[in-house]
Amino acid sequence: MTASAVDAVSGRIERATSGAPPATGFNLGGASALPDDLLRHGQSLGNGTADPGRLLAGSASIVSLNATGDRGGSPFGHLAFWRSGDYRSISGGNGQSLDYDGSVVSASLGGDARPGADLLAGAALSPARRTVDYLGSSTLTGERTACLTSVSPSVRWRMA
Repeated sequence: MTASAVDAVSGRIERATSGAPPATGFNLGGASALPDDLLRHGQSLGNGTADPGRLLAGSASIVSLNATGDRGGSPFGHLAFWRSGDYRSISGGNGQSLDYDGSVVSASLGGDARPGADLLAGAALSPARRTVDYLGSSTLTGERTACLTSVSPSVRWRMA
């Protein structure tokens, strides 16, 4: 469940330090607009089997403050707030003793500041929920849910 949090934080660090100008954007599940995403999930919406967690898969947004590029005397430099979402299906088993099927839904909410060209510091809060249905013998059948929230501080410093 923490893999999504690590991916979100490391992806943000890579984007923030890539040299590209600060940007503000929104992405819902890889679609360029909400209508595109609704069309991708139209069948499940139509038959009532839609899983709201699937809408998080690959979604992201970022709001960069001071996007003009000048630090303007701000002690925080470039300040950005971001979020990303993830949905992963999990399944397995050996078919003889235990089979399982479920999903992991997670989101990361973070912020970071770039007080100088060589330093980026931030933190993210990442709640995740795993739900698994399992089927084995008649005494080993059910559903388990686990929730985990992680806090991930991050610092990137590049020696000049």
